This record gives sequence, C-alpha cells and structure tokens, in this order.
Amino acid sequence: ERCPTMNQPTVTINHQNLAHNVDRLSRLVAPAEVMLAVKTNAYGHGLVEVAATGLKSGATALAVLEVSAGVTLRENGVTAPVFAWLLGEDDDYQLASRHNIELGISTIRELDAAANAAKVSGGNDPIVVHLKIDTGLTRNGSTAELWPSLCSRAAELQSRGEIEVRGVWSHLADASPEDDAEALVRFQRALDQAREAGLTPSVAHLGASSAGLRFPESRQSYVRFGIAAYGISPFEEKTAADLAVRPVMTVTAPVINADQDGLILAAGYLHGVLVGEHSERHVIIEGQPWHVVRVDADSMRVQRQNPDSRELSSFVGAAAIIFGEGGPSAELLGSWCDTIGDEVVTSVSNRLPRVHVNAMWS
Repeated sequence: ERCPTMNQPTVTINHQNLAHNVDRLSRLVAPAEVMLAVKTNAYGHGLVEVAATGLKSGATALAVLEVSAGVTLRENGVTAPVFAWLLGEDDDYQLASRHNIELGISTIRELDAAANAAKVSGGNDPIVVHLKIDTGLTRNGSTAELWPSLCSRAAELQSRGEIEVRGVWSHLADASPEDDAEALVRFQRALDQAREAGLTPSVAHLGASSAGLRFPESRQSYVRFGIAAYGISPFEEKTAADLAVRPVMTVTAPVINADQDGLILAAGYLHGVLVGEHSERHVIIEGQPWHVVRVDADSMRVQRQNPDSRELSSFVGAAAIIFGEGGPSAELLGSWCDTIGDEVVTSVSNRLPRVHVNAMWS
C-alpha cells in the first residue's frame, strides 16, 4: 500500500470498528444503557461523526464535557439525550436550556444558575440536571455533608417547575475493588437521601469504561463508555483484543526519504506523535517492524529490524503504520511513551484531517 503524496500523516477513523465496539459494549452491560462519551472531540476521532455512528450502534445518550460541544451536536441533528458534566464559568446555561442539554450539577450555586438560565431563556420546559455526589474521587461532586442541602434545594426548584432532576451520578476512582465497593455504598446512600428529599431521579450512572467492564454492580441505568468504545483497553493487564474491541483510529505516514541509516517518515511530534525512547518501539511497513530511532518535529527516523537485501530507496512512498489496525496498538505505544492509550489518540493534532471510512450516516 502506498500513502497519499502529501507529506504528513493520515488519520483514518474506521466506523465499522466503532459500531462493533459500541454494539458489543451495549450487549455486555444490558439492561443498562450506553452513554457514549464523546469528550475532547470524541477523543480526537471527530465529535459529530462518532456521535452519529455511536447512536446507530447501540448508544442511547451522549456525554460531553462542555455545553458548547453539546450545542454542536444539537446543531448537527442529534436528538438523543446529551449530558454535559464539566461545567465552568464559560459555560452558557441559557444555551444549555434552549438546546435541551442535561447538566451535571455539584453545587447549589450551579443549581441556582441553571434554574435562572431556564427562566431567562424563555423555554416552556425546565432545565434537566443530574446531581453529582462525590464517592471518593473528589472530582467536582458534592460532599456527603453538603449533599442533603443540595437535594433539598433541588427539590424546591423542581417543585416550582424551574428544573427537573433526571439523574444522580458520580465518578469511581477505580483504585481497588474494595474502594469501588465502598463508593457504591456511598452512591446508594446518596440516592436514598435524594428520594427522601422528595426527588424522583429516573436514571443513575456511576461506572465508566473500567468499572463498566469489571464491576457489574456499577452499571446502574447508564454506563458512560469512553475509551473502550474507541478500541483501547482501560486496563494494564488486558489488551483491546482481550476485550474483543477493535481500534478505531489508525495513524499512518509516508516514507519520504531513505539513506544508509534507514528511512525517514513524514510524522513527528508537531503532528501529535508522542516522543518516547523504548527498545521495543516500532512501526510497521509492508508487514515488517521497523525500530523507531528518533521522533523529530515533523519527521521520524526508523531502522530495519529484520535482515533484508532490499534497497532502502524502494520503500519511499510506502505507508508506515504508527499505531492502529495492522500496527502497534494505541495502548502499546502509550506504554512505550510512559503514558496511556487515551493520550496517544487525543494527542494526534486536530489540524490533521480525519478520513472517515465505513461511515454509517447518509
């Protein structure tokens, strides 16, 4: 296979693999449903495109970090529930209200701001919120001490028709089975307290990729699947293949030069290829591994690992698989660079166009 003539990497997004992953995860956690996390431009894969495939493959809701991403989804025709969970000062609650974006709420201040935005926006429906309890990760959730007052205020605002508390949720620390079990106890206690305050949440969600796969009790109404849906294992001891999920992103680069020391590829750290020296780090060219000697700004030097009499110049124009289908996995490349697969895919520059293959939208 030969790369395009452009001297930059190609980022291919395989929607058939994405559909397989979402379908598999949906079947695995049923009757819980999949809330597909499409944060950070769908982990660098393409927000709108991934959302379309995910919703056609078994996901019933989408999760983003910021309201603006939710608005983008709505403007591109998404009608499924959209949940925004990392709210900051720049998030426009009025936009959330007008576009029916559900909000993850941790404080009374956020709760009051959401209710006020719903009134100002002039909509007929209350703004929908999910109240977050901290169960041990200390990531933006209400403390156990403040939780009763948060629930009480939410019940008051709901009785006035200004908000609708649809859910209670949290993040797991994924530190150990014992910690997760204790977090589940805290979560159930918070749910009970919410109901005692007069709230009737219809959904609860606690687990993400890691817990959703290994801790069935965490599944609740939704599992917020993120990185596993993109074909990357959240575990150190299990690969994506072990989980029967397939890589969605593949990054290739053309061989642009050859000399007596090896080949030069048109991919470097300015393209988002991670830097890291490891004796096993390699790319795949025409089915064979080539050791990565150095990663520069916009190029990479590789050397042949297996003896071969073929002239190095004959490889110019060939496609080198940096990671993905047919090459090293994202999590393997991450281990070579002292990080995780999540960072491998999200580091790939958004300036590089994504080539979407096997797309599921018209």
